Amino acid sequence: MDLLFGRRKTPEELLRQNQRALNRAMRELDRERQKLETQEKKIIADIKKMAKQGQMDAVRIMAKDLLKLPQIQKIMMEFERQAEIMDMKEEMMNDAIDDAMGDEEDEEESDAVVSQVLDELGLSLTDELSNLPSTGGSLSVAAGGKKAEASASALADADADLEERLKNLRRD
Repeated sequence: MDLLFGRRKTPEELLRQNQRALNRAMRELDRERQKLETQEKKIIADIKKMAKQGQMDAVRIMAKDLLKLPQIQKIMMEFERQAEIMDMKEEMMNDAIDDAMGDEEDEEESDAVVSQVLDELGLSLTDELSNLPSTGGSLSVAAGGKKAEASASALADADADLEERLKNLRRD
């Protein structure tokens, strides 16, 4: 339903949902295993009872039923083994997600590495940043010195030239 509205589940949500389904299935299997064990005990007791009464046909049928139970138990054991493998994979996925999301410590470590490299080169990040022009002011004011004067006079000349052209157009 989430995909209809454009919202995708995060890996953590998918992992949580799959883990719930897996836990639910394991609980159901445990209940089923307990039922099978009680059913096996009951069949054995019934086989003994029927054997005492001399009903050999019923004993054979119950013995066949009893032989099917271990096959079912093998299937359940295989499922439980697969569930354990899924749990291990889940733990690895959780670790991978945690690593991918990254901590603030990673940023601090990367800043420390950058600072170390700049220090080795004899540079300082703050020195480099202070040489940059400010974002709030104009570039000509931030540049200062002769460059500012040259650009200001070039702008004034360009403005004067445009004004002169505009006057000529109005006269004609």
